[in-house]
Amino acid sequence: MNSIREHREAMIPKMTQMQLAEVIGVSIDSIRRYEANTREPRVTELKKMAEIFDCSMDDLVNPT
Repeated sequence: MNSIREHREAMIPKMTQMQLAEVIGVSIDSIRRYEANTREPRVTELKKMAEIFDCSMDDLVNPT
């Protein structure tokens, strides 16, 4: 499973794709593509997601 999706769904309450898109300032289609691994987020978007999910950017791009 995609790390961005895992982090998003692990939030309590669970964050929707639309909510994440609004918070980081991208379209919901971009979030869908990130989670489907058909598009890579920009560094600025990764940084915002890492802050939201309280993890490192490395955790998002190199899940273990």
